[in-house]
Amino acid sequence: MLRTETAQRLADLVFLGVLAVVAGMAGVRYVLPYLTEGVTFTFRQDNFFSYSSGMVRRALPGEIIYRLDLLTGVGPQIFTGMMLTLWLFFLGLTTFHFRRTATPLEQIFVYLSSFYLLHSIDAEIFILLPFLGILFFRGSAAAYGVLGTIVLAGLIREVTFLLFAPVLLGFLLSKRWPLVLSTLVVIGAAAWLLVFYSPLSSYALEFEYWPDRGISRLVETNLYSFVHRPLGNVLTMHVTWISDNILIIAPALIFFFGYAAMLIHHRRGSPALVLMFFGTVSVLYVLTFDHGRYFYILFMFLVLMTTNRGRTYFEAIAWQPPPLSWLGALLDKSNDRARSVTALLFALAPSGEWVGTYQPLPRAVRVALRAAGLA
Repeated sequence: MLRTETAQRLADLVFLGVLAVVAGMAGVRYVLPYLTEGVTFTFRQDNFFSYSSGMVRRALPGEIIYRLDLLTGVGPQIFTGMMLTLWLFFLGLTTFHFRRTATPLEQIFVYLSSFYLLHSIDAEIFILLPFLGILFFRGSAAAYGVLGTIVLAGLIREVTFLLFAPVLLGFLLSKRWPLVLSTLVVIGAAAWLLVFYSPLSSYALEFEYWPDRGISRLVETNLYSFVHRPLGNVLTMHVTWISDNILIIAPALIFFFGYAAMLIHHRRGSPALVLMFFGTVSVLYVLTFDHGRYFYILFMFLVLMTTNRGRTYFEAIAWQPPPLSWLGALLDKSNDRARSVTALLFALAPSGEWVGTYQPLPRAVRVALRAAGLA
């Protein structure tokens, strides 16, 4: 008992140390420039996509920033605060649920992996907004609260519709016709949003408003040209890159999916839930392919999906094909040691931050070097 308590204290100290490093790096990246350099923004340029400039995909953040800036003059700074606050909230919620069921050794390896030692905090944190509805909404209006948060998050990052597609499918099968009709409208809009590209944007804010605020040359960035590519071209580019670099990205993906399967099983999820997670995440990976960038989001999604209320939503519509007994039998053989070893292997696997700047070092090593000023 004493050894267990000591090990848990050690795991908690590791978590606090990692949190201090990540929070410090986030402060240096997002807060310090505002205070010392007078910069206007420190996040990705695609957060400036807006309806006022004729954009559609991912245009809600830019519209919010623009409206806030009109009211306060510090729209980008407020949006940065929103992102950091939401990240801290979901980090605390995820860690609380994860810590309750994971062994101390498993916790340490997870804390030292890309699940916690993330590259950056950005608007993809809003992908998790539907869990506010799933975990906290009650009563007859709960389904509409979940649907509303899915729509809100999807307008910020369209891949939300893919990750929460099982929940939307569950609403379609609910036989509550007002909910079914509302869900059909959302699915139709989401399908249009995922394939839509707007080659004739006005860029009114990029050319007229933001340069006066010290933010220029936005439309010259890759993110602005990327959003105008048809979905077919995007998929072709992503699949080509993945096939050309499969030996580099395979270790982290293999250990990630292996650990995810064991964690879902350990947290009383069914084999069908494992397959559903694999399916949605695989589609998301092909559509985004920013190797390593989404691991922290996917870990939060994984843990929150396997909370009691999360399983209620996802298990209800998980497809259960007949030959799943083999998967259940295989997962039954996993134990605390197997999860810890797999988490360690994932932490040691190289996971690059961006496709164009792949760095073949474990995430923990890169963060340690950067914190020491050596990288």
